[in-house]
Amino acid sequence: AKRVMAPHRVARVAVLAALVVAVHAEDYWWQFKNSDCAYHDVHVNGSSKALSCCTDDTECTIASCEALCKQTKGCGGFNWPHGVVKATDCVDHLSKSSVTTYILEDHPQPPPPSNFPPIWPHPKSFTNGTKTAVLLSTFTVTTTSTSNTVAKGIERYQARIFRQRNSGPSSGTGLSGLAVTVKDSSDAPPQQGTDESYTLTIPVSGKATLDAPTVYGAIRGLETFSQLVAYGWETRQYSVDAAPWSIEDAPRFSYRGLMVDTARHYLPLPFLFRILDGMEASKGGDEVRYDCWTKTPAIAEWLKERNMTTTDGYGYFLQRVHEIVFAATACQSTG
Repeated sequence: AKRVMAPHRVARVAVLAALVVAVHAEDYWWQFKNSDCAYHDVHVNGSSKALSCCTDDTECTIASCEALCKQTKGCGGFNWPHGVVKATDCVDHLSKSSVTTYILEDHPQPPPPSNFPPIWPHPKSFTNGTKTAVLLSTFTVTTTSTSNTVAKGIERYQARIFRQRNSGPSSGTGLSGLAVTVKDSSDAPPQQGTDESYTLTIPVSGKATLDAPTVYGAIRGLETFSQLVAYGWETRQYSVDAAPWSIEDAPRFSYRGLMVDTARHYLPLPFLFRILDGMEASKGGDEVRYDCWTKTPAIAEWLKERNMTTTDGYGYFLQRVHEIVFAATACQSTG
């Protein structure tokens, strides 16, 4: 026998279906201030010209841009006040800009994360302002330290920060450089308890300063500075937001490290390079415990064959690590 749904059930299903359609049909416009996705635009009929809702013959409003986006295939949003229609992958390519980008989504925009300041790990103490410090095109990092560790660190971080051409002004208001001062320039290997503190000051204009008691504090300060510098694809300039900054920092824990067991798990060098980069970015420790080496038969035999003490072995270990780090830096600079 054919089953027939009761009228009240039919009405209920219809109402539920209407609600589902209404929920899925609702649009949400996420706003990303001071952001744009560069050249991820929707083009006019396959040409190189970007589609815009702001033309001479139409009234340009946010509402009109929203309407045009909904009617355009492949539209993921638009920027304002230019009204350039953006592709659906725009949200994955947002970078600093002077415009606001609107992205079409099917659910509400979550609140911004409370991750201020944009420094990892968060510094011990800091103060900041509300202005933007632009890095001049002549920006340089200098030091009076004779440390090879500091010299290599400056070289490494300059290559890491300045990956794009800096089109900032050559003079005038802006950051002209970063001066690194180190009290003790000894390159001796770090130990548990080595002072890794630093003070970093970034004005709106003039020269930023980084002061540290040891070379390892200077390296931690360079990492913090690199995290504060951002590149604007529209302006082609480097800048530091929320300036001026005054940061005093030191590790919360004296011992910080990561165990990599390469004896039982072979790991290729590129993988170790990524681990080293990650440890440096998170200001990880460099200390190594070697008092247990004589208790491991294979290592104890290796040391004996080479007439080495555990201290000698540690020196050999550091030499090999330095070779890996320098090799990684060379690969990154030429790759």
